[in-house]
Amino acid sequence: MIHKKEYNVLNDRPPLAFLARIMEDVASEHAAILDLSIDRLLAQGIAWVLAKMQIEIVNNKPLTDTVTVHTWPVEVSKLQFRRDFEVYTASGELYARAITQWVIVNMTSRRVEKIPDFVAALHPHNPKYSMPESKWRIEAQLEAPHLADLFVTPADIDINKHVNNVRYVDWVMDSVPMAFRNATALEILYRAEAVEGERLEARGQVAEENQFQISLIRDRAELVRARITNAI
Repeated sequence: MIHKKEYNVLNDRPPLAFLARIMEDVASEHAAILDLSIDRLLAQGIAWVLAKMQIEIVNNKPLTDTVTVHTWPVEVSKLQFRRDFEVYTASGELYARAITQWVIVNMTSRRVEKIPDFVAALHPHNPKYSMPESKWRIEAQLEAPHLADLFVTPADIDINKHVNNVRYVDWVMDSVPMAFRNATALEILYRAEAVEGERLEARGQVAEENQFQISLIRDRAELVRARITNAI
């Protein structure tokens, strides 16, 4: 059930932002192959929404040419669908690995629903895990120093009529200090949605010598909470 796709390397974005973008693309493609496409779900009044993502770069050499992304479903619980990833260099070395947790949202109520039976049926036996899921708590940064003001434009909106999950990663990586722009690990929790025309702010601070924690906020309501880690 592993799906693979090759991508040209783009070095105009921080590595973690590039990885988030190609992971979203290959996940969408694989979902369509499994007959779990966005269109099928929207026809039933529901949609995939990313709840959590964890990316780790394990080979911090500069990327060149192409990478190949492997992705597969790992497990299905009552409310979440886990999909894992591995990213390989053109020479076949493991470059990065990742975990995503997806939920099903009712497009009318905008609330999380139980995973439908036709999705749960894909629960694999003896699945491969790309890495352990982090259990570390990410602290809210509502009182942390102000980093940036953000404005939601039409280009930030996806088919679910809210800000695309990759755009939040862009905002996070653009808001952190330069010392963390080429970080090797990202954990991000998606807590609420933003829509076109809203104004957000980024607040954050160094948590440890090699870690930066950040929140994206609207009127003191936290939309995204993230931790970025540099290799020691």
